Amino acid sequence: MEQGYPKTNFPWDTYKIVETTTPAGYTPIVDITGIVVGAAQESYSFSRTNTKTPPPPPPPMTEVLGIP
Repeated sequence: MEQGYPKTNFPWDTYKIVETTTPAGYTPIVDITGIVVGAAQESYSFSRTNTKTPPPPPPPMTEVLGIP
């Protein structure tokens, strides 16, 4: 294997994974940082789940009383 290019063909460096667009109705995912691809570690696995943001409660009802 050539120095600086592991099996993944990523140059050895420090990387981060950033969610660029959060789907509508979901909570943003925190960035995954500190991924150091190098001779010590060339393979990483991550698991994140987008969770639905609960909808806001409905506004309070206004009761209108008719006056005869």
